[in-house]
Amino acid sequence: SLDLQHKLERLMLIPRIKDISITKFSKIFLECAALPIFFVLTFSAMAFGEKITIWSRKYQSYNIPLVYSIIGIILFCYLFDAQRWKSRFGKNLRTLLLSTLFLAVSLMSIFVSVDHPYFSLCTFTVLLPVWLYACRYIFFRRKSREVYVSWLSGPLFVTGLIVIAIWVYWTTRDRMNQWNPKTKIIYSEESQCIPDFSSYPECLNSTTNQSCFSIEVKNGIRDISYEKGCDEKCAAVYDECFHSFVLWAWPLVAGTSLIFLSFASAFLIPEEEEIGKSLKPSSFIKMWIMLLFGMWVAACVSGVGARLTESLIFFVFSLVLSGILLVIGAMNLQETTQQAQEKVTESYDDFLDMMESLVILFAPIPLTIYLALSFLNQG
Repeated sequence: SLDLQHKLERLMLIPRIKDISITKFSKIFLECAALPIFFVLTFSAMAFGEKITIWSRKYQSYNIPLVYSIIGIILFCYLFDAQRWKSRFGKNLRTLLLSTLFLAVSLMSIFVSVDHPYFSLCTFTVLLPVWLYACRYIFFRRKSREVYVSWLSGPLFVTGLIVIAIWVYWTTRDRMNQWNPKTKIIYSEESQCIPDFSSYPECLNSTTNQSCFSIEVKNGIRDISYEKGCDEKCAAVYDECFHSFVLWAWPLVAGTSLIFLSFASAFLIPEEEEIGKSLKPSSFIKMWIMLLFGMWVAACVSGVGARLTESLIFFVFSLVLSGILLVIGAMNLQETTQQAQEKVTESYDDFLDMMESLVILFAPIPLTIYLALSFLNQG
């Protein structure tokens, strides 16, 4: 079985997998699975994706206050040197601020997904290595980052395969879970997308000024009812609605992100064996370029609609950023960071102190004026 594993690794069908105990593998697997479970339940059609989309449209106006809150927390932590708080109260306050920051960023991701539905996928991909390093800090604090990263490839790969397998099972068990014109209409309607009848005027009911189809629920199963002279081609009125495809394909793309990160972490395993020396990152990159190109072609052929290329570009960028974060986290940057901080402090200490003092002294003035004007405007 070990020879078979090495053959599959050389063919890049599976990543290099570090030999660790079942207990460690299971523990890391649960860590890897926690974030995908949360995001799949929140953003995919397999669970609450449609309801979350409707909710986010309703409260999208709160996005701007969230941005102000995020900026305010970051500035507060920077100006008052939160990283140096050593007292019990200081540590608790820092934990509260960081938890609030995480919650605000999560909510902002949901609200931004209203206009950019692929944003949730990009957020998940970028947050994944951050989440894993947070888990290392909590559960494997005594292990170095290099050792911890060398353990990730197997659990990440298995998690990705399980997510994709569950999605495949979900799509095959019911025709209404497959990507087709009816599914496109249902997800678009549930996401409250606005149909575009300019190119398909025959799909508009002139009497009701509504589309010539409607969603019916029979025995708990949703289906599309077409009026006379109306058929599945009218699903094209939702070509500009990318939410429907993202809701449907979310688990597939999330599983792809997990598998990509498993290969990326495998290249960070020390090359102690001959198998490690025979694997080249360039071959891995070429393989993934072909895979992503194939996904793009398949999505185009299936009639996904607009914004596919834009979404794929942002997704690839998030994959690259995720890999960079994984590499940076695995490196021992503590000494380098400390030296850089000392150098900056020596050169610009007086200037930074002066700027912090000016901000602390004068920032409340425009803020107070802004709040007063906002209050008067509301009145």
